[in-house]
Amino acid sequence: MKTLVVALILSISVVSKAQDTSTTNLSLQQCIEFALQNHEQIQNAELDIRIADKKIIETRAMGLPQINGKVEYTNNLQPMSQFIPASAFVPGAPDDQIQALAFGVNHGSNASITLSQLVFDGSYLVGLQSARTYKALFEKSLNQTKADITENVVKAYYGATITSERIKLLRVNLKRIEALEKDTKVLVDNGFAEKIDLQRIIVSKNNLKTELQKLEAFDAISLDLLKFQMGMPIQNELILSQNLETFISEFQVQSGDADIEARPEYQMIQIQQALNENELKYEKVIRYPSLSAFFNGGFNNGTINASDLFNFGNYREYGMIGLNLNVPIYSSGRSSSRIKQVQFKIDQTSNQMAMLKRSIEFEVEQAQTTYNNNLMSLSFQQENINLAEEVYNDSKIKYEAGVGSNLEVIEAESALKESQVNYLSAVYDLLIAKTDLDKSYGKFNQSN
Repeated sequence: MKTLVVALILSISVVSKAQDTSTTNLSLQQCIEFALQNHEQIQNAELDIRIADKKIIETRAMGLPQINGKVEYTNNLQPMSQFIPASAFVPGAPDDQIQALAFGVNHGSNASITLSQLVFDGSYLVGLQSARTYKALFEKSLNQTKADITENVVKAYYGATITSERIKLLRVNLKRIEALEKDTKVLVDNGFAEKIDLQRIIVSKNNLKTELQKLEAFDAISLDLLKFQMGMPIQNELILSQNLETFISEFQVQSGDADIEARPEYQMIQIQQALNENELKYEKVIRYPSLSAFFNGGFNNGTINASDLFNFGNYREYGMIGLNLNVPIYSSGRSSSRIKQVQFKIDQTSNQMAMLKRSIEFEVEQAQTTYNNNLMSLSFQQENINLAEEVYNDSKIKYEAGVGSNLEVIEAESALKESQVNYLSAVYDLLIAKTDLDKSYGKFNQSN
């Protein structure tokens, strides 16, 4: 039986591990959705909203009936004496004679219950409104967190895609130069080329292999970075389902005005201004009178012997009901000073809103310019690749025909590889510029 249990535990462990490291073939949108569901920062932001919900309930409860019970026991080790004129008990006693009398019993107990109800308090209403506004602030903070994580995932996905594309091109270049090496070896063996020509090609081939090895190691790091931004365990295997062609086809000239309201940081500062206004209301209403009602009732008893306290027939009931009216009269300028402070905070936040608006407008204009310039640069780099491929093919044909040099072929191959690297760099710059442009437009705001 014990062996069976151990085997079952091991099988569950193996299955769990297999699930953790399962291959995941994801598009960019699927990676974003995974991050929005699993990233710890988003989970914490959602917990902040749940805490705010409970805070609203806590604040609302302050205006609902409050019931408290209390049980007391007192052991008067030495009852306190009261000092009174002796003539109050002994007629004819001198007026200056004082008599000390100890009133009370050795043991006392009291059991009571108090019911209180807030009738009117302006600060309570403002506090409840502020609690709801705080929840709205946490909701906007969640949107900001989601936007930041979306941006990070997009950039990490683009980076991993670029690295993968560079590896593909290097492998094509390696096959090309290996074919050239094979053809050159035949020429050397037949006396139509010099050994140094073959050696140059081998050196170029080895350089490509070294570069490819480094890129393959960097490719793993790029995927790990993407997993980190997604909130995915590093040990999981991740395969990207989209390539550069799917992204390049979406490139087009961008223009338009900024949608300020779509930016989560602008929405957050609006909520902050609402909180400031609630604080101003609070500072004003706390100068108003507040009214509450209460009821207090219970039973008490006093005895010489402690054991008599358990004789519940000797307990006497009591009760009272009343109102508490609190009227602020004068605070020596404290209240007006606090109101002025909040008004200054409102002015500060208004200035921050105006500055943020100008900053977003500038950010959009800058992002548009950068994107459109990179889009134009990409077309030039594509043209360079086409020309470099023509030069390489022509150089190879001339070399094989015996009218060109081996050095020309190697230089043409190097120029082709450089043009490919420049093209991929231009693509990456354009992808990052597109991401920054989408962010400036507020497209990453999940509430839109």
